[in-house]
Amino acid sequence: MRDQYQILRQFTVNYRRARVAHLVRHYGLGRGQQARMARALGVSPTTISRDVATLLALVAPCPYCGSYPLLVDSRQDGTLAAALSRVSGSGADVVV
Repeated sequence: MRDQYQILRQFTVNYRRARVAHLVRHYGLGRGQQARMARALGVSPTTISRDVATLLALVAPCPYCGSYPLLVDSRQDGTLAAALSRVSGSGADVVV
């Protein structure tokens, strides 16, 4: 029973992070955007802040401009979608 709970909890976390990645792409990371995402997802702004930090740690910034390659094609290594796919362990593309 405990194992099932942990699997469900991890799935919920990964699903929320995929949604956060989508909202980051849509809203950006400007002032007040994490609070906006928290309201949209019904979670604490602290949770969003931790999720954003975790997601940004999964990818390397562009060596030329310093921006993060947020999401698009999971077939390219280094994109957020590819990193989420690796984290989920399924090897499947993450669609957000």
